[in-house]
Amino acid sequence: MITKKNFMIFFDNGSERRRILDKLLFQSKNYIKGNVIDIGGIKKNPRGSFSNKDCTFLTWQYLNNNASSNPDILADANNLPLKDCSVDTVLMLELLEYVEDINQVLKEASRILKINSYMIISVPLIHSIHGDADIDKIRYTESFLKRTFKSYNLKLEKFIRMGGTSSVIYDLLRTSFHLNGSFFLSRLLLIFSFLFRFLDRFSSKSKLYINTGYFIILKKID
Repeated sequence: MITKKNFMIFFDNGSERRRILDKLLFQSKNYIKGNVIDIGGIKKNPRGSFSNKDCTFLTWQYLNNNASSNPDILADANNLPLKDCSVDTVLMLELLEYVEDINQVLKEASRILKINSYMIISVPLIHSIHGDADIDKIRYTESFLKRTFKSYNLKLEKFIRMGGTSSVIYDLLRTSFHLNGSFFLSRLLLIFSFLFRFLDRFSSKSKLYINTGYFIILKKID
């Protein structure tokens, strides 16, 4: 039987999107420093292979509105119980697709971030609905995100399109096979995952239109 819990574990471990996200986080670990607030992060049984053990920082606090995730701060992203300019790094990984008002969340995240410090965001685009489908709300385009960031004194340092056509197809097939209980097809897909990664190298020109989502680094400038 496929439960919400085991689907979430499956969904977030082994997808091409998660593999790319972990790789980008590791490559960007020098941006993660000082007092870190991980908004929407999961302290208990975190997803993916990247963790705060890969970084050098002073403090790392998890903020979540779900008590079962064992957060350091139980609060909502719309109203952060933190002082202005009190945080060196803000992480919002796979969060914005869940919020009702992206502008309010970005406003709050920018408020608590120190000047010349960094905010790291990841959001899905062409990707299946998350395992917690009852609260997964929306997908954002590149043009919308870039336009929105300008309203909050956030300078775009990096904007990376995560995976191309083959990554999108791989992850959609992977989720579909799992949900339909196709163990044989799931194993076969995993065996040939290297082929999807190879083919993805040839989709750089189409990534503007077809990708699994975005990895973004922003700098607060004022």
